[in-house]
Order: sequence, then C-alpha cells, then structure tokens
Amino acid sequence: MTYQAVTVKQIHQKQVVGLSGEKLGVIEDVVMGPHDGAFSHVILRRGGVLGIGATRYAFPFSAITICADGKCCRIDISEDELDHFPCFEGSDYSGLNDPFRQRMMPTMLGGDFTPADLDFVKQR
Repeated sequence: MTYQAVTVKQIHQKQVVGLSGEKLGVIEDVVMGPHDGAFSHVILRRGGVLGIGATRYAFPFSAITICADGKCCRIDISEDELDHFPCFEGSDYSGLNDPFRQRMMPTMLGGDFTPADLDFVKQR
C-alpha cells in the first residue's frame, strides 16, 4: 500500500462510486478543519439539475479512496446505505463539528476514519 498526497483539484467534481461500483454522485467540495487547516471532509453531491435540488452528504476525507486509474473516487458504502445516511440542505456545513455526528460517523461507515494524517489517502 502506497500513500500519495492529494490536491483538491485532483478530486473536485470526480465521480464517486460505492462498494459495488455503483455511481453515488460527485465530489462537490472539500472542507478544511477549523483548527489545523487539514482536509477534514468531502462533500458528495447526488442528484439535482446543475446542483439545484441535489442532496449533499459529508464524509470524512479519510473515507475516500482514489481509484487506481485516477478517474473516480470510492467510498465504502452502498447506495442503499447512502439513502439512510444523514444529508445537508444547501451549503451550510456548520454541523460537521457536532460532537454527536463525529461520534456516529465511524459507526455509520463501519470503521474508524480518523487517522493522524487526514490529507493522505490510500491509492488502490
């Protein structure tokens, strides 16, 4: 397993696929942590027309993996699980720092996604 530094440009507007390769949406934005400036979350946009009426989901930055060909990103969640995942209205991401949400995220994703170096992802 190798690690590679990732830039926002490399993942912005990339297609996101789930566990079975199903299309989940695109990465609309990357959020920086309030204290250390490291990438903390990616915002997945799903549905809508030109962003209007879209549903947005926040995932820990460390939960994404760049596909080997670099053309997409992967999050280990199924489309059905995503349908039950908490979403955001508009672009108000102030709830990302909610302690309850932070405690629940590893449970919802089936793992621990809080490594020390959030600005690196696994290359598959």
